Formats: sequence, structure tokens, C-alpha cells
Amino acid sequence: MMLLGLLGGLAAILMGSGIVLYSVISAASSHIPREWIGGSLLSPEIGGLLYIVLGSMGVLGALLIYTRYLRVSAALLLASGILGFLVSYACSSRIMGVLNWIAPGILLILAGILTLITPEKLGSSLPLLKSDRQIVRRVGYAVFGILLLYILWTTLMFGILSFLGTLTFSVPDHETSTEDALTEGSVAESMGALEGAIGAYDRAIALNASCVEAWYKKGIDLGSLGHYEEAIKCYDKVIKLNKSFTDAYPHINVLSLKGGALLALNRTDEASLCYEQAVELNPKDEASWTARGSFLYKQGKYTEALQCYDTVIELDPDDKEAWTSRCDIIDKQGNYDELLKCYDKLIELDQKYYESPRDYAYRWTEKGNVLFNQSKYNEAIRCYDNAIQIYPGGEAQRKKEEAILALFKTNISNGARRQ
Repeated sequence: MMLLGLLGGLAAILMGSGIVLYSVISAASSHIPREWIGGSLLSPEIGGLLYIVLGSMGVLGALLIYTRYLRVSAALLLASGILGFLVSYACSSRIMGVLNWIAPGILLILAGILTLITPEKLGSSLPLLKSDRQIVRRVGYAVFGILLLYILWTTLMFGILSFLGTLTFSVPDHETSTEDALTEGSVAESMGALEGAIGAYDRAIALNASCVEAWYKKGIDLGSLGHYEEAIKCYDKVIKLNKSFTDAYPHINVLSLKGGALLALNRTDEASLCYEQAVELNPKDEASWTARGSFLYKQGKYTEALQCYDTVIELDPDDKEAWTSRCDIIDKQGNYDELLKCYDKLIELDQKYYESPRDYAYRWTEKGNVLFNQSKYNEAIRCYDNAIQIYPGGEAQRKKEEAILALFKTNISNGARRQ
């Protein structure tokens, strides 16, 4: 029991020390990337330190076996063995990650179980060992001893291979194709590990410096992380490699993305030029017109922004985002008749592409508010009724009560005038 516990504890300490050492080296080396930690709940440094702590608990538990603190010993061994699997998963965020702990984990748990039930109790319950004949018991000891050694050897080898597999998982294969690197980057992005994705795109670029997709996606990820200057360099590279914009991502003009990065750096004039070039080079790209409209709206140039959204609507009459933005601009301009037409269109689109009753009801409420502000209380009440029927309660109910009260006051005022 003590030997099992010591072996498990020392294996955990050794594994933790190896992970910490490898993490420190990878942080300082440009040849060993850090993408292997992408998507993990715990950093490898913290995981390695926790392995060392758990291993130390196991060693302490093993040393307490032949003392009067037998239950404490068993608790330490079992706790360290079980918690190690949780730490192993947290360090990899993969079910397969728990395999790294299988060698020390099984040794520690087995030592803890044997400490609780004692070898004598276990031996009395096993076949062959409870025989009255000495030769049979010796055969039993030999059989179960060999079986235990086989289990321990297999567990140890499996754990070593799993651990080495973790360390070598991140070492880049210099024969990896550009497509493999791009795929790795996409997978990292889907896990939210943008730094890992950028590293994968860097490898794709190292293999093929003219890979437009790698430069493009790297730029997007850099922008998402707030590294706008570096993102702009990537977008410029895409522009240089693909001046016609016909081969790579015609649906999202890279100039619009560059404009967004420039705007984030308060380089407004340069951003404006990018948005203009984007719609000139690809006048049928809805995303470019939308981006330019958003930029002009933020600059307070509502008439020009409205023209952009009108162009988007010409390209796609059912673009809800463009209609919504159009409503916002017309509302600021105070053109209520045109605003009501916009809401009618949005209500039609909400009914056509029904997604959420709450959003659908909100359109009716907004239309009712416009009518309310024009003192058209009867029409406003009908809009609020539609909203309440779709999604009971909420703002529509309160606005309906306000409209009824306003209508009542208006009727009394009109009656007084007639008298």
C-alpha cells in the first residue's frame, strides 16, 4: 500500500514538474508555440503546480499508512487520486485529457482503497488465497501478484505515453500543409482561442506567404483582440495580394474591415476613404454598404447614411438590419409618415421570418409610439392591442393605458370646446 501510494505521488510530482518546465520553455521559445493551451480552463503552469500539490498529498498519505491516522491516510490518497482527474480535464478541456492522470491516479486510488479495506480483508475474500492448503495459497499469491504487476506496468506505460503525447501535441509539424494550418486555425477560432488561431495562421503564412485566407483571418482575429495596427497590416497584405477582390471573400470587402480598424484608432479620414473605396470596388456588396452606412451614422451624416441603407435595401429588400437602421435615421429626422412605412415593412418581415414573439410585439409597440406622438391615439391603441396579443404584458400594456387616458382627456377637451 505504501509503495503504491509513493509511486503514485512521485509520478504526479514528476509529471507536474515536467509540465511546468515545458510551459516555461514554451513561453520563452519561439520554436514551441503556446497554442496548446487554447481553450483550457486552467493554464498548464497552474495545472502542473496542482499536480505537484496532489502528488505531495499522495506521498503524505502513503507515509501515514502505518500510523494511527489510517483514515486520514486513505482520505489523502483517494482525494489526491480523484481530484487529479478533474485537474487533468481542466488543463485540456477535453475528455481525453484525463488520460494524462491515469497512472498516478490509479496508483493513488488503489492505495487508498487498500488502506481502507486492508490487504488481509481483501485476501480473505479472493479465491485461492482463502484455501486451507498452503500450495494453493502460494499459487494464488503468484497469480494475483503477476496480475497486479501487469496492471501497474500497463497503467504506468499508458500514463507515460499520454503525458508525452500532451507535450508533443503542440510541436509544429514542418511538413504540415497550408490547408492543415488553416483548418487548425478555424478549429481554434470555434473554441474561442483566438491567439491559438493566429499562431496557426502564422504557420500557414510561413508555408505560403501568398495565402490570402490566412492573412485575412489573422487580421480579423487580431482586430477582435484589439490589436488594430497589426490587423491593418494584415488587411493591407490581403489588398496587395488580391487587388481585384474577385478571388477572396467578395461577400465581405476587406476594405470595410480595414476601415473599422482605422475607426477604432480614431483615424476617421482614413476610415472614410476605406469605406468609400469598398463600395466603389464592390458596389453590390451589402456588407460594405452597411459598414459605410454605420460609419456615416456615427459621424452624424444621416442623409448620406440613409442613402447607404437604401442601397442595401435595393440589393436585398428583406434586409431587416437595413430597415431597422433606416427607422433610426428617419426617426431622428422627424419624418413620421415615412417612419410608419418603415415599421410596416419591419412588421411584415417579422411576420415573414418569425423568430421571437417578443421582437414581433416590439415592432407593433414602436409603431404605436410613433402614432401616440402624433396624437393618433385610436390607431396607437390598435397597435398596442396587436402587441399585447402577440406578447402579453410588457411596455405595450403600459403604453395602451397612457393612450386611453390621453384619448379620454382629448375627448373631454373637444367636448368642452363644442359647448
